[in-house]
Amino acid sequence: MKKSVAILLSFHLLICCKQQKNDIVQEINEHPNIIYILADDLGYGNVSSFNPNSKIKTLFIDLLANQGMSFTDAHSGSSLCTPTRYGILTGRYAWRSRLKKGVLWSYDKPLIEKNRLTVASLLKKNEYNTACIGKWLLGLDWAQDSVGGIQLMSPIKNTPIANEFDKFLGLVHPLIYLLIFI
Repeated sequence: MKKSVAILLSFHLLICCKQQKNDIVQEINEHPNIIYILADDLGYGNVSSFNPNSKIKTLFIDLLANQGMSFTDAHSGSSLCTPTRYGILTGRYAWRSRLKKGVLWSYDKPLIEKNRLTVASLLKKNEYNTACIGKWLLGLDWAQDSVGGIQLMSPIKNTPIANEFDKFLGLVHPLIYLLIFI
């Protein structure tokens, strides 16, 4: 009797594990991981999976490219980082914002308007967890003192978190090596 209960219990666990595995595989198929890599000054030919003659061996990028989907026909509304990031995150031309030329600097106000749909907010609506890692350069709301000086030790508002990213680890500007962990 005990042996049949143990076999029945083992069979039940096997079925549950198989069902759980099937549920996980189905969830992965319904919500694939999305990794968007935006690198300043990286050419198409620099990534070795796209150019076997590349002088740089990009083993981990190659692994991602070979195991997933790669989209290689992309265009930017600008050759500069701020308008490019704005366009990628909002789907809009940067010149439709207040930025008509150039890039934002360390203490500029946020470029992405409140309640503007972003890739991060769209993904969150579809049950994704989101993270922004690296250079933001889309403006932040720094705390200021009574004469307009920046208070570096005070909380910063309108970070990537305010734009629907769950996590942010990055630089506010490449000239200011201040890492922000939120």
